[in-house]
Amino acid sequence: MQELNRDRIPFPPISEAIKRHFSLGDLSLRRFGILGEDREVNFNQPLRPYLEVEILECCTCDGNDIAPNRDFFWSLELGTRIECLLAIATIPGRSEFTIPLRCLNPECKQSIEIDFSMEEFSNLQAESKSDTGTEIEIGNQRFSIRKPTGFDQLYWLKQSFPDEKSAVQTMLQTLLTEEQKATFDPAALAGENWVQMFDRAMEDIDPLVNFKVGVNCPYCGKQDSHSIDLGEFSLQRLQNAQKYLLETIHRLASRYHWNEREISELPAWRRDYYLAIIDREENR
Repeated sequence: MQELNRDRIPFPPISEAIKRHFSLGDLSLRRFGILGEDREVNFNQPLRPYLEVEILECCTCDGNDIAPNRDFFWSLELGTRIECLLAIATIPGRSEFTIPLRCLNPECKQSIEIDFSMEEFSNLQAESKSDTGTEIEIGNQRFSIRKPTGFDQLYWLKQSFPDEKSAVQTMLQTLLTEEQKATFDPAALAGENWVQMFDRAMEDIDPLVNFKVGVNCPYCGKQDSHSIDLGEFSLQRLQNAQKYLLETIHRLASRYHWNEREISELPAWRRDYYLAIIDREENR
């Protein structure tokens, strides 16, 4: 994925069907935390999917600087949404970034840092793409399921489930092909471990949603599989970018007495230049 410029990159690949449905041309993602509208994003929303879609809507545009319809973002597969958030969170300097972990050995618990690149995650996402669904086996049944989208997520959030099995059963039914939905028999989901089998299948077909990585602790030598919430990691970086923007506005307003709108309309490089001047004067 090549950079268009320092603060903008191409949108990850999406299906031609979605492009036609929403009449889309080439899309791009921009860096977050540089425009005035970025200060309006509320990171304290109770439901994370709404926050993630709001950020994507804020940072996506076509060649005419127009964002697609919001339904476009809800129609994206969850893995694609995470890939987009990661991409935005690592602009600029996208070559490598570090994710902090902690050793799972209770006798160690040392902090560990793992280096990744956006290219690794983009390649992983590309390898998992399928336009025909994925065959999985649960118990004695074979199912053809597709990857979940934001609209699926909205549907699940509106439901009320008495237990985990009921929730997972609804998820499975939602992702079935129309033909299998008509013949689906919940009673055939026998055994105590079918929920775990479904979870493993979902990890395989959508690796960025339930991302796991094997790590050898450099301190105790123990190897463990670490689960990493890539969406949460991205949101933390994006919230830090917003905090930096707000702190920049505060410092410039305090020194030059410009209002919030005037400061937000300045290009990011000019804001940084004024901050550098303030720093030099304060450090004399």
